[in-house]
Amino acid sequence: MLAKQRYLPPREQQILDLLQQHKELSAKQIVDLLPDKLSNSSIRTFLRSLEAKGRITHIEAESQYIYRPIQAPFLAAKDELKRLVSVYFEGSISATVSAMIDERDAALSDQELDEIQAMIDAARKGGRS
Repeated sequence: MLAKQRYLPPREQQILDLLQQHKELSAKQIVDLLPDKLSNSSIRTFLRSLEAKGRITHIEAESQYIYRPIQAPFLAAKDELKRLVSVYFEGSISATVSAMIDERDAALSDQELDEIQAMIDAARKGGRS
């Protein structure tokens, strides 16, 4: 596994999020997708930093670099969720779940409730509670 910085600065995270969403992008495409426009050279600086941190890679295609995330989307999502739990919920999984299933925000289907209950039951059998 690559040794990498756990959390990224906001702009680098924003660029990595775009790459996760779109699978691959050129620097120009990233410039076009960002809500606040940065120069192409600024974006390339962030991209070099993300490559140095082992978060992205690139290939050369039609005389331009195409950037791709290294980590699979599911694993990236797990890492981001861990960061959110740590930063916003002081590491509390129960507080995180409570916020996610607040009855005012979302109604869970019976199937989703059954799936959640099965995960809880499995965690208890595994000795985690």
